[in-house]
Amino acid sequence: MQTHWLELSGVKRSSVRANSSSAVGAFLPDERRKIARDLHDGTSQTLTAMQLLLGRLRRMRNHEADPLIDECERAIREVREHIRSLNLDAG
Repeated sequence: MQTHWLELSGVKRSSVRANSSSAVGAFLPDERRKIARDLHDGTSQTLTAMQLLLGRLRRMRNHEADPLIDECERAIREVREHIRSLNLDAG
């Protein structure tokens, strides 16, 4: 039977797991807030800019492009809904 290196140093694995869990628990809310802020400040603004550009494109009256513009707008909505569903502010 192999001896784990932590046991050789006199440290029990259960205490290491408990300390690791509490450290990860403290880290996660901060990381979630950072990700939420990054998504809001970066990705959401990019999606808004894309939406505005698609609106300008639609006003150019190239009706052949309308189906593609519709598809792009749908994709933008899906990405926004996915970001909202992540619920990164909670935690």
